[in-house]
Amino acid sequence: MAEWGLKQLDTQTAAQADDPVYMDNMYRFFRDNAANIAHETYFNGDTDQGGHALCPGTVYPKSTAVYQRDWHLGQ
Repeated sequence: MAEWGLKQLDTQTAAQADDPVYMDNMYRFFRDNAANIAHETYFNGDTDQGGHALCPGTVYPKSTAVYQRDWHLGQ
């Protein structure tokens, strides 16, 4: 997996695309499979509405909070 991220579909609002469960599950996947993963990259680009960005500023506040909590653990 080269890069990953949230994406707001044309049929969704930003609130519908804000998926903290997905964010936490990705962290758990990386953590649980760390021995077989060389690196991970969150695609933090495309800051327009419907983009992927978690910072600076975001339309996905719940997912951003989970990302900060999980990756802050450094495990």
